[in-house]
Amino acid sequence: MDIVARYAFAYKALTDDDIRLVTILPAPDFNDPIQCSLRHVSLENPPAYEALSYTWGDQSVTKPINLEGETIEVTDNLESALRHLRLPQTMRQLWVDALCINQHNILERNVQLGRMNQIYSKPQRVIVWLGPETYGSTKAITKLLELSR
Repeated sequence: MDIVARYAFAYKALTDDDIRLVTILPAPDFNDPIQCSLRHVSLENPPAYEALSYTWGDQSVTKPINLEGETIEVTDNLESALRHLRLPQTMRQLWVDALCINQHNILERNVQLGRMNQIYSKPQRVIVWLGPETYGSTKAITKLLELSR
């Protein structure tokens, strides 16, 4: 099954100026289920949000999250990013392409893709998710930071 097929139902039509933001609900335990909600906001005057840049990864390898009260499947890489970015006591508001764009609505997808420059220029920050920490990744990041100085 297509990765986004299981949650196309959650989408309400966007107005001309709107984008969707996904709110990750807090959880005190890292292993707690991921629970999210969607909201429509104006791109002209959006609330504070962060944009997530990541690779979808293998779409056949999925994990469940809860979106708008329904269990949906997302790629393993996205689930990992959401789990690591979730805060223990505070909601976190993100723009995530796989969740914030109705991938089954070609017109919406094309409009939103055409607005990527705006979407990525408005957040408080853009988070680049390279994946979970692996052996040697701390050394690599440290070296990159040294080289950037």
